[in-house]
Amino acid sequence: MPDPQMENWAEKSEANLKEEIKHLQEAEQQVKNRVTELTEKKETFRVVLTEALDGVKQQYRTIREALDQEEQSALRCVMEEESRVLGGLAKKLCMLQSSLQTIQNSLHTLESLADARADTRVQDQAFIVEYSRISQLTSDMGNCVEQFEPPEEVDHARLSCLQRWTEKRLDSVIITMPGKDRDLYRLLYGTIPAMDADTAHPKLQLTDDNRKVAYSESPQAYTEHEARFSSFPQVLASSALEQGRWYWEVSVSMDDGRWKVGLCEAQIERKGQKDSSRLGFNSYSWCLACDKRKLEAVHNKETVPLRAEGLQRVGVFLDFEEGANFETRLPRSFPDNKRRLWLKLVMVSQI
Repeated sequence: MPDPQMENWAEKSEANLKEEIKHLQEAEQQVKNRVTELTEKKETFRVVLTEALDGVKQQYRTIREALDQEEQSALRCVMEEESRVLGGLAKKLCMLQSSLQTIQNSLHTLESLADARADTRVQDQAFIVEYSRISQLTSDMGNCVEQFEPPEEVDHARLSCLQRWTEKRLDSVIITMPGKDRDLYRLLYGTIPAMDADTAHPKLQLTDDNRKVAYSESPQAYTEHEARFSSFPQVLASSALEQGRWYWEVSVSMDDGRWKVGLCEAQIERKGQKDSSRLGFNSYSWCLACDKRKLEAVHNKETVPLRAEGLQRVGVFLDFEEGANFETRLPRSFPDNKRRLWLKLVMVSQI
């Protein structure tokens, strides 16, 4: 006789099995759809990136062609100056050498006539003719040398202008400072740091996916964490930068309260009110600080006053390979040979 409980269990098991099969089939279809979607997206991206790659190559081919033409024009400028100056000198030298040869030949003739006997010279018709000719030639040569125009001088002003132009063109091609071409720096080294909520002081409010920070009198509901700043209203980025080159920009205001933008090494203290936990007040942190419209660069408690009208954005360029430590675009730098770090805080005004 069949066991009712077993039959009931079997029915439930079969129903569950069918349900599981249905779920798996749905999951399979979802995965297939996702695979198809990603495959199509991959192909679309491949086409877009290939077009971008070809476009960049074509643009740089055009740039090289334009630079080659410009180089030929610049070289032609120098060669024209060379032809004008050296060609003129060569022509004058040729004339002088011809005159010198004539003078030397005449001198040789006169010396030969001078060696002849006096009575023979007087009666010699050839002597009279030759002497007259040479006398006239000597007079003409003297006048020619006296009236000889000075040689052409090199146009140093033109060459200096060309030198300045080539240096200007070089500056436009070589990447030197973020302030000169920020778009290129954002392209090559750009990053958008997100703030680490575990390091944020309780009165700092993070929004916009932790990419915007503002001071709030009301403490935030942060949990206790050993990495959190307890005294100074500071917050660190979520990812540490250890090598390479990095560039990012921070929107700021000269009119609203106080702020600091900078970076520090991991050893900065998080607890207490000592300088060891205050940005810019120790040897392992650097910042640009604004307080009541007063702007200054700060490192190891040393400050450098700065001027920036209408400042709306600060650019930070970090280069671990350069070897200098801290520099602003304006007055001075803080040398420190112990660290392989280069920080530029670039004030980008009125954007």
